Formats: sequence, C-alpha cells, structure tokens
Amino acid sequence: MGALICITGTDTGVGKTLMTGLLLQHIRSQGINAMAVKPFSAGSAEDARFLGALQDQTLELAKVSPYQFSEPLAPGVQSYAGGRRPTLRDAVRFIRET
Repeated sequence: MGALICITGTDTGVGKTLMTGLLLQHIRSQGINAMAVKPFSAGSAEDARFLGALQDQTLELAKVSPYQFSEPLAPGVQSYAGGRRPTLRDAVRFIRET
C-alpha cells in the first residue's frame, strides 16, 4: 500500500467529498493509480456513487462506502442507534484490504 491521504471535516455539506474527488482527479492525471473511498457515510449513497464514477466504477459501491447508514445522521450517532458500531480499526483494515 502506498501513501494514504485522509480528508476529514466536522459538518455535512462542507465539501469533503468534492475535495476528495478533485484531489483524486489531480493525482490520477499525474499517472498515479489512486483510489478514493468514503468508509463512513450516512443518508444517501450519492457520495459513494460520485466517487465510484470518478474511478470508472473500478470499485463496487460497497467497497467505496462499506459503512453506509440509511438515516442522514452523523455516522457515529447512527451506528449507536442501529447497533452497528464500526471502529477506526475496522475502517483502516478495510482501506488496507481495498
């Protein structure tokens, strides 16, 4: 596995996914085989579909966003409500395996 870049933020709609997409396109334009995932996502799968499209659907949707929660709540809040509690260790393992 090569370098790992994490884009994080504390609010919805601030541009994390858009910034990730722009960065992905830039890195790929340099001839580097980069991939983007959004391990934790809540609400619509639109962000995962967006990132998947930028990668020519190289990764199936479940690989782009493995911890997709249905309610548009912060994934941490949703995980407690739904009983599914992925950890940072789970996310890192997923990223390394992808």
